[in-house]
Amino acid sequence: MNISSYLPKGKDKTFLFNEEISFSYNQVNQISKNFELDMSRKLCLFFFDTSIDALITYVTILSKNCAVLVLDPKLNNNLIENYIEKFSPEFIAGSNIAHYSGKVLFSHGEFRLKEINSNIAPIGNMLSVLLPTSGSTGNSKVVRITSKNLAFSAEKISKYLDIKSNDILTTSLPLHYSYGLSILNISIYQNASIFVKEYSFLNKSYWNLLKESKITHFAGVPTMFKNIIDAKAMKLLPDSLKSVTVAGGKLAEPLSMQLINLSLKKNFNFFSMYGATEATPRMSYVPPKYSREKIGSAGIPIEGGEFSIENFNNSSEGEIIYSGKNVALGYAENREHLTNSDEFKGILKTGDIGYIDKDGFLFVTGRLKRIGKARGIRINLDDIENSLTKNNYNVMVVEISDNIVIASLENNKKEILDFLKSKEIIDLGTVKFIQVRNFPLNSNLKKNYIELTNNLTEYIVER
Repeated sequence: MNISSYLPKGKDKTFLFNEEISFSYNQVNQISKNFELDMSRKLCLFFFDTSIDALITYVTILSKNCAVLVLDPKLNNNLIENYIEKFSPEFIAGSNIAHYSGKVLFSHGEFRLKEINSNIAPIGNMLSVLLPTSGSTGNSKVVRITSKNLAFSAEKISKYLDIKSNDILTTSLPLHYSYGLSILNISIYQNASIFVKEYSFLNKSYWNLLKESKITHFAGVPTMFKNIIDAKAMKLLPDSLKSVTVAGGKLAEPLSMQLINLSLKKNFNFFSMYGATEATPRMSYVPPKYSREKIGSAGIPIEGGEFSIENFNNSSEGEIIYSGKNVALGYAENREHLTNSDEFKGILKTGDIGYIDKDGFLFVTGRLKRIGKARGIRINLDDIENSLTKNNYNVMVVEISDNIVIASLENNKKEILDFLKSKEIIDLGTVKFIQVRNFPLNSNLKKNYIELTNNLTEYIVER
């Protein structure tokens, strides 16, 4: 069932709103119905900004059984042209597409839908959303997600988060990011309301608007919560909150503990979660009652999901394998791949390393592709970084030219090297320390290790 098919049951309930305007589920559904165009089994390149106009256009396009390839509206033009060349979309949608030639078929506010190609072979009939795997690296590979994936995921996530139709969520994450997009899909599935506002943690008026809107659910990634805590802005989280979620990477344990303590003080549920775009996008969560006991864990699988470990070297650790109906069909690198069958068959090899404890809780310990080599010795870069972040050192760890480079935001070389020496984690002869001005981040606010590795000198603090 297409996620947009859940609109009618929302009736006159508020669907989208900001400080100036609001739209009910009925109104958005009627806008979608009034747009009469056969878009079935076609593709739209969709620049998903944080606006009510973009959200209305998104559900309108999905209601026509047209797949959307969701992109960051700030993506480099050369990369955009690469997607157009590889996937030959019939349509393009965004608030800044005037320079693309083609007839405007639909508009809402500043957001436009244009036809830029025609008479192209149809794509797979199960496709709903295509999401890039590589951020801004130039690789055109996307994940093929079906409407069934979206509906299954929305049902299971909203169940453990206890999202109801009277809840009010907000667009605290970019909508072109799988985690941010899942918040929208959950809202549609449960007919909850969404306060549409771009995240701005340093702006006090942003927090005031969240408070006035009586937000009940706030989602973030580790970088966001680190910034909020450092800015002493945690007290600005609305008292109306029922739940706070974190995913998109591992939150350092000292920061997790601060959030857990705050959740008890302000009476909201804190969920640490683990997922992947290929799993639409959630695989597991830590139930709030276990947040202290299982701190650092990725949690238990969502209902209907299951983990197994593909062990190696006769240890309990191995590659994490997930199975469930939220697993996407597979990848695509061009238009021809959009008619491929289900390649994953409900099973995702995550590429993460971890183990499952005696209580059935998953712990992620590293990444297969985050294995470096220094002086011929294989080194788990995540092990080093996790050990440092657990002890409140804010660092990124990469391998460059046969050296393990520790990039820190502070001039704390001696402290870090002394810590590594005391723990005998790594031969210090292989380590280089640098202080950086800031950490490069992807558009989804995750640490960008490729950018740091390739352009290290641009980030070094000169002394």
